[in-house]
Parts: sequence; structure tokens; C-alpha cells
Amino acid sequence: WQSGSPVPSPDSTFWDIASITKVVGTTSAVMRLVDTGRLDLDAPVRRYLPRFAGGLKDQVTVRMLLDHTSGLRSYAPLFKHARTRESAIELLYTERPNRRPGDLAVYSDLNAIFLGLVVESVSKLPLDRFVTREVFEPLGLEHTTYHPGPAVRRQTMPSALWRGHPIQGQVNDPNAAILGGAAGHAGIFATGMDLAHYAQVWL
Repeated sequence: WQSGSPVPSPDSTFWDIASITKVVGTTSAVMRLVDTGRLDLDAPVRRYLPRFAGGLKDQVTVRMLLDHTSGLRSYAPLFKHARTRESAIELLYTERPNRRPGDLAVYSDLNAIFLGLVVESVSKLPLDRFVTREVFEPLGLEHTTYHPGPAVRRQTMPSALWRGHPIQGQVNDPNAAILGGAAGHAGIFATGMDLAHYAQVWL
């Protein structure tokens, strides 16, 4: 990104993994809750998020959030109308399915954001703390994190420019940023080697 910048290394360079957060963090957290019998994929979302109710929302299950068949639209610019995490969540709850749940898969950030809230509701922990404890630490993902600290920021590949200066270690997703930097759809930073290790676990 600059002529004197070091060449990125899969061993040590951190990357904003953006929507891969949905898999590495959120889906894995949901799996842990299912494994321990605390979450039922075929239960209505309203069982875990009582505010997610009314009309077609009553038909949406946790599984539909996971497989993107909830009927929710793909994206909403929450950050444009909210100034705090709480106000962004208020806006999120106004979203309603625009087609019958279960009919059609349409990839949606909103599904993943709601899944993050489900994880928080069931675990009684902030999403980043639960994922760190139940996913990153047991799998030995020592170079995977939300909210990179100063030392990690220096090793992070910039994903944006602000007034000509590279931005390192700040999530490059405005909805994730307004939600506190750790959300169901984005927010994780990781090295290529940690992602390879995660993939090996699946294999």
C-alpha cells in the first residue's frame, strides 16, 4: 500500500477477514451452543430474541438465519441512521421478511447479525468473548481476534484509506463498526495460517 511497506506474510500478517467472520466466528459459536444442547436450530428465532416477532418473523427459525432463507433483505445501512450500538439494534429489529421464510436463499448480512444476537442471548456473554472462549482458544487460533490491540495493528494489512493514510486494525464494515466492532457478520482479524488451521479442523 506504500512503496516501503513490507510484503504481507501468511504467517504473521493479520487481515480483516470480513464476511468470513460469519463462518469462523458466528457459525462456529452457534455449533457450540447446539453441541451443548442450549440452542435448537429449528426453534423460532423469537424463542431466543423475543423482540423478533410479528407477521412473517414468527415463522423464521434459527436454521433459516444460518442458511439465508429467512426472507430478510440482504443488507441495511444501519450505520447511516444510528449513532450507538443500541440504536442500530433498534433499527435492526424493524426489519421484516420481504418474502415467505423458507422459500428462497438470499445471502444476507442481517441474518448473521441476528445470529450474533442469538449467541449473546443464549450464552449471556458478548459475542466476541463467547467466540474467543469457545472457538478461538480451544482450536488454538492464537492469531485470530476481534478488536486487534496496538501490537496487532502494526502487523495488520490496511483495508481502507482515510485522507490518504492507510487504516490498520479497524473493521472495514460500517455496520460492524457501529455495532461495536464485533458483530455476527464481520469483525474478525486473522492470519492466513490460522485460517488454514481452522480449515484443517473441518477436514
